[in-house]
Amino acid sequence: MRVLIIFLMFFYGVAFGQDYKELDREVYVYKTFEDAQNDKGEFIGEYESHKWTNDLVSNKNILFVKKDGVEIKYPLKHDELWGFRVGNVVFRMAKRLPVTIVKISDLIFYNDGYMFLNYLDGEGMKTTRSTDVIYYSDNLESDIHVINRVLTYKKDIPEMEGFLKCIDESLHLRGYQNRVDGCTVCIEEYYGDDRD
Repeated sequence: MRVLIIFLMFFYGVAFGQDYKELDREVYVYKTFEDAQNDKGEFIGEYESHKWTNDLVSNKNILFVKKDGVEIKYPLKHDELWGFRVGNVVFRMAKRLPVTIVKISDLIFYNDGYMFLNYLDGEGMKTTRSTDVIYYSDNLESDIHVINRVLTYKKDIPEMEGFLKCIDESLHLRGYQNRVDGCTVCIEEYYGDDRD
């Protein structure tokens, strides 16, 4: 776990800390959680761009990388990968998309991974989707859920009452980006000490 935590960065720190062109673009894929835990990923090349779809059947989510001067299409098959790393940013594979690990605490929190990949493509660090973009899991091997599920699954845990209220209020904000920003503030406010 310690090796993996070394690579985790809160995505805003990455985005605002340096120009996207200067970021490390080396891509390593992890077949299993144990591979990620021990940072034993397979180097597949330098990140070039990406393509995504919500089509679960065809595995059309693709990373385009360049290795030895040759562009390679690397399908992101959620059922065959635990995740991958671009530079210092770690992603897990959810069913429909890669998600960026943004906080390890009592729960593991994630953002839509395409926010960071879009940033690498020269776009802003904003959501370009109109679906759920904040997720959580109980640990780094358990199922990943959209953040609104935390209101159902964790509602009977008294110490989470303030956090759950904050999430609920954020999910009722107008506009997807406002919801993302609101949930991010809740995560930082209640889990900002990086407990692991």
